[in-house]
Amino acid sequence: MCNLHALKSLFKMKKSIILLFVLAACGQVADTQEVLQAGLSSKVQTAENELFFSKKQIELSDIEVVNVSEKIIQESINSAGVLGIPPQNKASISCSVGGFIKYSDKIVGDFVKKGEVLAILEHPDYIKLQQDFLETKSQISFLEKDFERQKSMQTENIGAVKDFQRAESEYQSAKVRLAALASQLKMLGISPERLSIQTLSSTVQIFSPIEGYVSEVFTEIGKFVSPQDVLMRVIDKSHLHLELQVFEKDIFKVKNGQKVHFKVKEWNESFEAHVKQISQNFETATRSVNVHAHLDNIDSRFKVGMFIEAQIAVGEQKNLCVPEEAICESEGKFYVFVPKKDTEKGTFYERLEVQKGSSSDSWTVVGGLKINQKVVGKGAYYLEATYQKNNSSEE
Repeated sequence: MCNLHALKSLFKMKKSIILLFVLAACGQVADTQEVLQAGLSSKVQTAENELFFSKKQIELSDIEVVNVSEKIIQESINSAGVLGIPPQNKASISCSVGGFIKYSDKIVGDFVKKGEVLAILEHPDYIKLQQDFLETKSQISFLEKDFERQKSMQTENIGAVKDFQRAESEYQSAKVRLAALASQLKMLGISPERLSIQTLSSTVQIFSPIEGYVSEVFTEIGKFVSPQDVLMRVIDKSHLHLELQVFEKDIFKVKNGQKVHFKVKEWNESFEAHVKQISQNFETATRSVNVHAHLDNIDSRFKVGMFIEAQIAVGEQKNLCVPEEAICESEGKFYVFVPKKDTEKGTFYERLEVQKGSSSDSWTVVGGLKINQKVVGKGAYYLEATYQKNNSSEE
């Protein structure tokens, strides 16, 4: 039958071992082991949530006591999001009339200028479109003259009304058709003004509508592409920005112009931005609001879609604070050690749970303490390690 008491004791012992490994990463295991060893010869009965440290342990731990102080702390809220670009800085490249890819040398990552040729397409329909335009253009001159003649005759009451109406209709229809064909040619990158019998071509060039980097390519030589097919995509990173999600409980604190400190996940560097726009739409699924922030400087390593973690500076406030090193964490809760009583052999410390707030300049906001109350700053982790060790031993 499983011994619940034994399992609980084993679990707490594992916590102590983990804590020692953490301290090892900070280069403090030898000191911690020495502090724990020094405490074996000075076992003193203590109350719950209390700890006794001998003078030898205090000396080895280099413990320093500080006062809870009022500090002006920059209040910030945590947020997460991605690096994005506005719609006008993205382009999906396609062709208005289907054709076969004759040439394309662009690959993902290539930088292209606005108006640069991305691909060349070929199809007989391109010739047919140019032919229709030139034929319609040649008819316009005749139809215009016929219309003017019928109009003049109508003015002098010589011609029939129906002949004038026919001439007017044919002339206007031809003008509409010519304008439509010209628009189609422009969409293909063919200049209607320069088109002639000598310049007829079965190929069209596909140009980049923006300057930027090729992000996706779907071209193959000889592949047929229809108007709805995307040949490639180009993105312009010059207006890279942050798209942050701020939770419902914090959004009322966010204002335009506030500083944003952010970092790309897995990077150690921190970058800055500022809040530019706050969405008026509330996302019910995530209980959050989208916040748009502009970067102060764009790093060339930034990529669209990168996940980022951010802190939005929402104001300054005077709070009760302790040094960051005074706060110890265990099982998701936070504690400080308060000196209770000095004796000839050492000092009794009380382990108090506190509410941890935001941090700035190595000071952390705490709740549950009083101003000028004394707490252990430097050396608090030695007290926590010993407290964990004692508890696991007692169980």
